[in-house]
Amino acid sequence: MSIISPTFIRPNINNKSDVIELFEEIKQIYNYYDVSSKVVEIIEGKNVGCLGLIRSYNDFSSLASVMPKLRENKRFQELNLKIFEKQFGETTTNGQIWLTVFGSRNWKSNPVSMVRQYSVSRNQLPDMLSILSEIQNIMDKKKVNVLGLIPPLGEGLSALHIPYQFESLDHWGEVLDYIKNSEEMNSLIGQKNKFGSLETGHLMIPLDGL
Repeated sequence: MSIISPTFIRPNINNKSDVIELFEEIKQIYNYYDVSSKVVEIIEGKNVGCLGLIRSYNDFSSLASVMPKLRENKRFQELNLKIFEKQFGETTTNGQIWLTVFGSRNWKSNPVSMVRQYSVSRNQLPDMLSILSEIQNIMDKKKVNVLGLIPPLGEGLSALHIPYQFESLDHWGEVLDYIKNSEEMNSLIGQKNKFGSLETGHLMIPLDGL
């Protein structure tokens, strides 16, 4: 089960390009250590306007093996300090890791993500994942990839993040029009609300082009 680790910054006025440049340099360091990463922007929903650097690891062992290397990398520490000192903006998310408990990421062919965050009691998580499996069966026909992520550390430990990954913004719009008119999908969404409370949602795109 892969591990996702995000950092999001809300840029100060006139500092958007600085944050992008910062994330791009950090991304190159992660690339050196064979860690997949991408730079994104939230364009709708909670934290709209925030920029993010999202990393992906194969498992906890992969994450653990990279951590000491990053601590010893002087340039990485210099760049990371800029985040902690909030030189270019407020940090909205950092230091969290999310465990993939459903699905697998597909950043290459489905780079656009709509993320819905639920609060779910852990004893009801199996029920939510069972519904996600049914949703994925429907979304397969629409070429949408669905994930389920939970945080084993950090804050908000009852959270379940559900990213829906799309091929493009046009694809996102087409699928949402389908969902709003689909009785089957709306029934499954209603079932999710029995086992968890929907709290936030946002739409984000990669900054390396669609």
